[in-house]
Amino acid sequence: MEAVKLLLLLLLLLVSSSSSSLASAAVSSGRCAYADEDAGALICSPRTLADLAPMLEEEGEGDSDFTSLEVRCTQQQQRQQARDLSSPLLPEDAWRSLSSLRELRLLSCRVGRLPADAFPGMHRLERLAVGNRDPSVSLEVDRRAFRGLDRLEHLDLSGSGLWSLPQGALCHLPALRAANLSHNRLTDAADIGLSSSSSSSSDDCRRLPLESLDLSGNSVASLRGDLGLAAPKLRELRLSGNGLSLLGDGALRGLARLEVLDLSDNRVAALPTALFSGSQSLKVAHLQNNSLSLLFPGAFDGLDSLVVLNLSRNAIDGHLLTGGGSFRGLTRLQVLDLSRNWLSGIRPDTFAPLGGNLRILHLEGNGLRDVPAGAFSTLSGLQSLVLSGNRIRSLPLDALGGLASLTSLSVDGNGLGSVADGTFASSPLLESLSLEENELEEVPAAVGSLQKLRTLDLGENKIRDLREGDFSGLGSLYGLRLSGNELTSIRRGVLSNATGLHVLNLARNDISEIEQGAFERLSELRALRLDNNELTDINGVVSGLGKLQWLNVSSNALQWFDYAFVPNSLEWLDLHDNQVEELGNYYKLRGGFSLRTLDVSQNKVEKLTRLSLPGSLEVVDLSGNRISEIEDRAFEDKGRLAKVVLTDNAISKLSMSALHVGDSAKKGTNTTEYFIYLLDVLLCSLNNKLTKVKNNDQTRKIISMYFATTFLFAHSTPFCKAFLQPFFLQTNFQNFGEESPPTKKSLSFFLKKK
Repeated sequence: MEAVKLLLLLLLLLVSSSSSSLASAAVSSGRCAYADEDAGALICSPRTLADLAPMLEEEGEGDSDFTSLEVRCTQQQQRQQARDLSSPLLPEDAWRSLSSLRELRLLSCRVGRLPADAFPGMHRLERLAVGNRDPSVSLEVDRRAFRGLDRLEHLDLSGSGLWSLPQGALCHLPALRAANLSHNRLTDAADIGLSSSSSSSSDDCRRLPLESLDLSGNSVASLRGDLGLAAPKLRELRLSGNGLSLLGDGALRGLARLEVLDLSDNRVAALPTALFSGSQSLKVAHLQNNSLSLLFPGAFDGLDSLVVLNLSRNAIDGHLLTGGGSFRGLTRLQVLDLSRNWLSGIRPDTFAPLGGNLRILHLEGNGLRDVPAGAFSTLSGLQSLVLSGNRIRSLPLDALGGLASLTSLSVDGNGLGSVADGTFASSPLLESLSLEENELEEVPAAVGSLQKLRTLDLGENKIRDLREGDFSGLGSLYGLRLSGNELTSIRRGVLSNATGLHVLNLARNDISEIEQGAFERLSELRALRLDNNELTDINGVVSGLGKLQWLNVSSNALQWFDYAFVPNSLEWLDLHDNQVEELGNYYKLRGGFSLRTLDVSQNKVEKLTRLSLPGSLEVVDLSGNRISEIEDRAFEDKGRLAKVVLTDNAISKLSMSALHVGDSAKKGTNTTEYFIYLLDVLLCSLNNKLTKVKNNDQTRKIISMYFATTFLFAHSTPFCKAFLQPFFLQTNFQNFGEESPPTKKSLSFFLKKK
């Protein structure tokens, strides 16, 4: 164990030192590189912002021309103090040399102040970002910092430690369309540089074409009517995650063009009755994760353009929605999310004002106990209804009455015990039905009427048996999930009507028998899960599925396996955690397979022969078996192999010929071209940066010890061969005494020198 620990420590040190040296080299070089040369996008990583000027001067000596510059100051710079608040960011000549720049991003450079005329000569700049990403630095901005940036359209000061912007700071940006001031320390929406003490400057601010303002992640506790006066052209306003608790009656006054409003993740307890009175253009409103409990009648009056309304994760009580007054006037609403509130019941008139335009309705995670007849009868255009995570114990006959356009229904996680026959008759267009995590003891007969159904989820119920006719009429069914039930067998004929199935999940049941021909009508099946059951034999179960590509039969009780059991179309096979003692190949087949990935770990396989693995394999996991012998040339004709994992076996002796990978018919094949190597990521793929590792006895001992317990086979690069070959010449682990691996068996490697 001490040797293994030492090995892990060595590997970590190697990776750490290699990564550190690479990073140090990049830092010390202080060079710039093109992220996209065709687009003229340059990235520079100076130690400090002061080091940028000479780097740019060096870059300018060439023929390169760039219009986008991103400056990422390094960690060494972050450990220094913030820049002198009175000094310019760069010499004026440096800025003027960037006069053709259209985009500039200064990231992690601990900028403490933007002085007056901070970016001289950059008259073409259209996008500017300054972000410190360091909570110990607070950005101060001079009122005239952005003067001269007449073409700037996008300003990003997010994460810069900003407390406020001086009056009129943004008024010098006549082309400004979007401002991102998120994740700062702002406490008042009025302190963002959009107002001025002088009337002329205020007029300049109001004339700004500002359409998007992001103030999310600040500390704005209240919202009055200041923004409408300062930025009347706003179309998008984001104030999420502020701790906002107070909305004034005129909070949105003057924002007649507003289309997107995000007030999510705050502490708003009530919506003023006249909040939206002047926001007739609003299309999207995010009010989720607040403390709303009351929705006064007429709260959304006038919002006849609203398309999306998210009220999830609040404390809205169902009885306060009675009569539908809360949603009055929302005639164009298409998406309504009321999930995770305190709704205990709904009535037919609750959603009556929404008419036939509503397309998506979320009611999951409430306390709904039932769905009364006609509850959604007015929502003739509804396409998706989510009722998951409630307490609905039954679906009565008319529960979905009027939902003629419904294509997706989720009623999972309700404790649902029964579904009345004919419940889905009024929704003939249903394509997706989820009834998982309920108390159903049989497949509801009501699903038989859903001729257009594509996916049916009945997982995690108490279904003990499948009957003939359960899936009659479901010829369009693409995916069927029955995992986590109490099925003990699959009889022939029960799935014969689901001829279009591509995906079938029968995992985590108690299935011990699958009758011959049970899947014979499933000619389109591509993926099948039978894992975590009680199967002892799969002979003849899937061999006739000519299009099957993915099969999982892990965690069963299979005692034997033969490649004749699976179709040639199979590409992925999981057999792990069974009792298989041999990878059989009765017909001695070597070709015609499509299998690329095979997991036979945690079985009882004792031997690998030339017929144990098909030649199409790329990855195979044989760990946790009882393999003590690998036949000579066991991997021959398997030239696609990329990895073979043989950890936790009983291998005590291994010859080089057993590791040969390639075409035996090809003359002149060099067996040393392919052999065992250590962890690919750690030792053989770090751009050959480990050539300085000392070839001493201790290193040989550690690496050899690792080979005694872990094997990874794969193609090797010439570097890996040169690096590893000296470590594995006639190594015998019995000489290591107390530090020997648990098997305490000898292991010999015969690696020929070139």
